[in-house]
Amino acid sequence: MSQIEIDRVSKSFGGTKAVCDVSLRIAPGERLVLLGPSGAGKTSLLRMIAGLEKPDQGQIRIGDQEIHRLPPTQRRLAVVPQDYALYPQLTLRGNLETSLMKLRLSRPQISERIAATLEQFELEPLADRLPSQLSGGQAQRASFAKALVGRPEVLLLDEPLSQVDSRLKESLIGIVEQIAARAPITMLLVTHEPMQAMRLADRIAIIEAGKLLDVGTTEEVHAHPKSRVAGQLTGLFGMNWMPAQTVSPQAHQPFVGFRPEHFEVGSALDSTDGLDIEAEVIGCQHLGVGYLCRVNWAEQVLKLWLPPGACPPAAGETLKGQVQARNLCYVDK
Repeated sequence: MSQIEIDRVSKSFGGTKAVCDVSLRIAPGERLVLLGPSGAGKTSLLRMIAGLEKPDQGQIRIGDQEIHRLPPTQRRLAVVPQDYALYPQLTLRGNLETSLMKLRLSRPQISERIAATLEQFELEPLADRLPSQLSGGQAQRASFAKALVGRPEVLLLDEPLSQVDSRLKESLIGIVEQIAARAPITMLLVTHEPMQAMRLADRIAIIEAGKLLDVGTTEEVHAHPKSRVAGQLTGLFGMNWMPAQTVSPQAHQPFVGFRPEHFEVGSALDSTDGLDIEAEVIGCQHLGVGYLCRVNWAEQVLKLWLPPGACPPAAGETLKGQVQARNLCYVDK
């Protein structure tokens, strides 16, 4: 189990800066999720840790070893890529064997290691099948098995759940949790899905346009985002952002935001420094556990959440309520 240290790393492709002066520490045994929109630089950073791309500047260390000059095969890590990365001409058992070749294990040790890994991922009946004979969910589990059979100290996961349906996502999220519980391993997971990030992370790092914008626990990033992008990328429905002057003429930062679920139906604030809202309803969606309403307010569209027991207003009606001051978030980015 090793920590990962990324120290002022940058990477450009042509004239485009994919990663800009990023510094980040992932503690031993920690699950850190790198969250950002497509093209934010998430995969570029992961590929530099894996040794598939070389940084233009900066250093990367795993434990006490500088690895940015080491070839991928000499790094104490494994990668679960988005596209499974299984050798099509080899059976599942043969794919797992390729991950053990560099470990100099005896044949009985290899057989024992493969059998244990196949059992862990419930793949024993599929051991002699080719990748083309596996379903998408089976192939994704096989990709996890191939990465973990060598018992790496660091596991890198690049959008590993993006190509499976919601039922299989639940299963694979459970697998990631089991991996963390069974053996100490440091994980970096890349995703663009906010709820996936919040379910899997010990900490979340927000990245956009190659720049690291926010790092914290899921609770910290959700409750106190340091930028509008961080607010939008966390939580069920993102955040409503507006000029801070809309709420407080004395505001020192240019933007203020609040989460739709912090809206309270009512007509009077408990304090004088919160936000009163009286807005025309555009429409409401029933989402099973409540209603998501879109309203026109102060020349912009807001999202407001109503609990399941509420009576949803019709389009054109007026919705009145408030957001308490403690739930307003001021940022300058």
